Amino acid sequence: MTVSSAAFIPEKIAKLKEYVPVEADVPVKLDSNENPYPMPEPLRARLCEIAGTLEYNRYPDPYARELVGKFAKVYGVKPERVVAGCGSDEVLHLLCQALIYDGAAVATAPPDFSMYAFYAYLEGGRVITSSRGADGRIDFCELARLAKSDGCRCVMFSNPCNPTGAVATRDEMLDFVRNAGCPVVVDEAYGEFSGREYSVLDMAGELPNLIVLKTLSKAFGLAGLRVGFAVAHEDIVRAVKKVKSPYNLNAFSQAAGAAALEYAGEIFALAEKIGKAAKELYKKLHALSLQGGYEAVEPGANFVLLKFFDAADAERVHAELLRRGISVRLLGGALRITCGTDAENEKFYAEFERTIKGGITNERGKAGEGDARD
Repeated sequence: MTVSSAAFIPEKIAKLKEYVPVEADVPVKLDSNENPYPMPEPLRARLCEIAGTLEYNRYPDPYARELVGKFAKVYGVKPERVVAGCGSDEVLHLLCQALIYDGAAVATAPPDFSMYAFYAYLEGGRVITSSRGADGRIDFCELARLAKSDGCRCVMFSNPCNPTGAVATRDEMLDFVRNAGCPVVVDEAYGEFSGREYSVLDMAGELPNLIVLKTLSKAFGLAGLRVGFAVAHEDIVRAVKKVKSPYNLNAFSQAAGAAALEYAGEIFALAEKIGKAAKELYKKLHALSLQGGYEAVEPGANFVLLKFFDAADAERVHAELLRRGISVRLLGGALRITCGTDAENEKFYAEFERTIKGGITNERGKAGEGDARD
């Protein structure tokens, strides 16, 4: 008897919706929240040098000690409270493996980074959700109620939020963490674009239940090398190290990440510039919003979210921009526009304005939340 190969796939995996990354081959790519600027030339030269000197026949440092040490120095945390991984995605997955068990509840606040629910599901967790306001901000009162509910094992959210760009204050987050009664993962992937006054990184480990995620994919422009970190109490770091594979982060990514961290001052200044440019782009898009039939959400990161009143309008604008050589992220009834270079922003706005003035309606509906993984 012939058995279909599909019968070998567990139901939990068969039910997963496959994630299809954006792979548009267009002149202006504003769909993945990447840093649009090339890395500093001295750093590029340093990476070429590193590539020529590594011993590729040897396994990498299993604990990425040099990388972790430089990260800890730049961000002012204790190295023993840091664990590195293949992007903050892998670190998030490891945290779920270390903290979540079958049937445990994990609280999120959508729209947010969809991988929180994804990895929790893989570990048998059940996701419970809190609402956000129209401005994209978390309702911390409701989230606190969920955190204290029976079986809640962990809370996860991004700050600044992907995809809304909303930013919670440091005091709001710390008050929440102190009273949550369970681990709280705060993903600061876009923190360099909003300013350190919002960060709670220095309190990770000081508060035993606070875990902060960081990445070199965004402000540092190393998305292709996949370098991420979790900062947490030593007990949690030890648990993560127990479940990770022995050599999870390759030798080149470790060395390149350590080298990039030596340019932190220059990179932080560029991130500040990009954050300001995103706010300028928001102002222009906000001025056009009435005619365009959408609401622009004020950004706290390197992207701007447009919530269309009619989801069909978002689809039409997205398709027309693609036809004109510009890729932005379609999220249900919303568009997320990554801030590009000055030239890319000007090109995008000019074509967006032409598209809007070419006949997008103002019919009011409700924009969907979509998916936001990058």
